[in-house]
Amino acid sequence: MNAALEILAIPTRSSSFKRAPLQEAAQVQIVQFMATRSPPLDLSRKGYRSIVSVQLMMKKTPEERRWTQLQSLSWPPWKEDKTGMDSNIGPEQGMSNAFHALSRMKEVGYVMRGWEDVARIYAGWDTDRSPTVQTRQFLGPVQDWQAETVRWGARIRTTRTLREAWAAFQAYQDSGARLSSTVCQVMVEKLLFDMKREVEVKEQPGHRYDSNKPHRFANTWMPGQESIEILPGEGREVWPAPPSAHQEIYTRTPPPTLHEFLSLMDDHEVTFDDGALSFLLPTVPDWESVVALLRRGRSEYVRKSHGDLMHFAKWCDSLPTSLRSLIFQRLLQFPAKYIPYSKNDQAHCIRVDNISLNYTTLALAFSFLQKEQNLDSNLPVYFIVTLARQAGLTKFNASLTDKRNAEAGLIEFQESFGSRGDEIVVYRPQLERMVALRMALNIVNLLRGRQYSLGTDAVTRLLLVAFNAAQSARSVLLDVGKRLSDGDDSDLSAEATRILVDESQKILSLISFEIRPLFFQLVDAPVEPADQSIMPRLSMAPGPAMLHAAIRCFGAANDFEGIVELMRLMRDYWTELNAALVQDRNGQVMFRRVLAATQLFLTVGGDAARRDLSREHIREIFVNDFSAGHDKAEPGVVREIYKIAQAMEDKWGQWPTMEEVENYIMNRKERSGKL
Repeated sequence: MNAALEILAIPTRSSSFKRAPLQEAAQVQIVQFMATRSPPLDLSRKGYRSIVSVQLMMKKTPEERRWTQLQSLSWPPWKEDKTGMDSNIGPEQGMSNAFHALSRMKEVGYVMRGWEDVARIYAGWDTDRSPTVQTRQFLGPVQDWQAETVRWGARIRTTRTLREAWAAFQAYQDSGARLSSTVCQVMVEKLLFDMKREVEVKEQPGHRYDSNKPHRFANTWMPGQESIEILPGEGREVWPAPPSAHQEIYTRTPPPTLHEFLSLMDDHEVTFDDGALSFLLPTVPDWESVVALLRRGRSEYVRKSHGDLMHFAKWCDSLPTSLRSLIFQRLLQFPAKYIPYSKNDQAHCIRVDNISLNYTTLALAFSFLQKEQNLDSNLPVYFIVTLARQAGLTKFNASLTDKRNAEAGLIEFQESFGSRGDEIVVYRPQLERMVALRMALNIVNLLRGRQYSLGTDAVTRLLLVAFNAAQSARSVLLDVGKRLSDGDDSDLSAEATRILVDESQKILSLISFEIRPLFFQLVDAPVEPADQSIMPRLSMAPGPAMLHAAIRCFGAANDFEGIVELMRLMRDYWTELNAALVQDRNGQVMFRRVLAATQLFLTVGGDAARRDLSREHIREIFVNDFSAGHDKAEPGVVREIYKIAQAMEDKWGQWPTMEEVENYIMNRKERSGKL
């Protein structure tokens, strides 16, 4: 039984923190079983550690949240009464569930070792009984000889601001211990997240920064977007400094920059292994810092090479598989970078179906994924996420000069469309999003052919890629149709028009005939009647984000059959979907958005996703059509969806009113050309 508890403490491959409540529920059943045996089965040290490990990954309880809200902005974060009623809250109410489990372990006679000391720090209390910030964290095995190092890493990670982290690191230096890569990794993590926070502040000129949030802006918050306040310790973000200098912790030197800290590591000959690099590099905000971090790795080739990331990518065959994957993951952070090469070198020709690609890092990563046999299963997900963010694709608000530049984006127009390339290059942003869908489908089919499984995040992002492609295809068709109706064919020949129309119609067909069947194949898991009691009915339970992405994808392509099929799935598998929904912090609000989006697309169809219409214009179209009882979807489709909604009203709530859909339209993100 203790071994079963240990297995249940292993984090899941995806959404590990969201799945922690399921692990806790399973552990509760095992502990109850052990307690009801005669004689009762004892929990071993491994059993207790497994329970504590899961508790450390759990969201804060209401009592734990209250304690965190009362912690002072100074360090150590002792309780600070906000009202007279807070004086009744004592330190015992600051004991988290993980800390209580550790206390119970000590009460039954187990000696507290290094692992327990580290867990105690993450649970909110240091070994000297001073408070820390209770932090969600998976705590794996810790050998006794590692305990001191891991303990200092935990002290740095359970801080809120960069200066608090630097103060903890200086205390580590003062302890006389030799600098360890484990502790340096945590400090670099803090530096990177502080860099990310500063970048986001600079990118929002004129926006009031909200000091109560780690790196978000007060007046960009949408209604219903965050119904539960995010507190320190619930994410990896670094928080801003306190508003008063009196509340800041003293350090003998100011916190270093990333490159200053890396120089300190060089002085002490500290290097990172591939695991540490893969954890840190996704947060690096600039190209130079990526190379600087890679040079602190343990690969002799990279550390001694004078090349940059492009050099490593071109000669990646000489690198270990793990390092190749690591480098290409980082290339995807800068997907638009162009790599000069000889046009006569056919070995560098990268194609997607009949489209030739420029030699950008995005295209290079695509080529690498197709060729790599010992594939890191995370890399395709990174690739699809990059496509979903529209990173590396030409922006819609790019100047005409940028759109015509042969090296400006993903597609090589002369190679792809011959003499008509110069005519249709003005549609570069739209065509690149259509090609992005072909690239994503190519990678998904490759993965399925190699028996790789796709997680919920990858499927959600694939649907976003498909939405962007459908939106772009309809944009091209509308614009070309307007040109023809106005008699404006001065810029487009009949052949160029045919190419644009064919490419756009093919993409819309892909939504109905490939994306929709693929989505339901990935989600649905047909179960034999004899296995229904033991096997899950779905291979993956879509959360509200995936459902919303699916509705938008089908709606943008006017695929109303896809919307109906999705509503049937929501009805038939509501138990599983609801279990996934409650794991999201804002699940109920997000589910209402799914229903509102459904009503919007039923009424106005793909026009709801048009980029050339403002939110006010879309709202006006919706209100007029809804008030007049006009639906873009066929009457049979609308009747079936309303029938499903009526049958599920006790579980889903009332079907969205016109006002709720209006609110949904107006509170979506601005659809500017900024990606």
